[in-house]
Amino acid sequence: MIDPEGVEWVRASVAVGRLPGLSRSTLDSWVRRGRVRRHRVGREAWVAWDDVLSAEAAGFLAARRRCSRRGDAPVVLAGVDTRSRMVQDCRQ
Repeated sequence: MIDPEGVEWVRASVAVGRLPGLSRSTLDSWVRRGRVRRHRVGREAWVAWDDVLSAEAAGFLAARRRCSRRGDAPVVLAGVDTRSRMVQDCRQ
């Protein structure tokens, strides 16, 4: 459903089904933190789809920004030390 302001509202259960890997508890957490708007109509909760997408994107980008600590052992994949690359990525 799209409201007069152009915001698309979907049922919370449908939003969880649309995004692979999204759990209902994560969506509820975003609602409690104020990242996603929610309206209750009867017994159903409706969420703003744009808010869900932006919260998911912010979570994905935050996961990419995590860096290893200095004391961590270097990560070796196929004989390549990736730790130096991770440190370079973190400094950008």
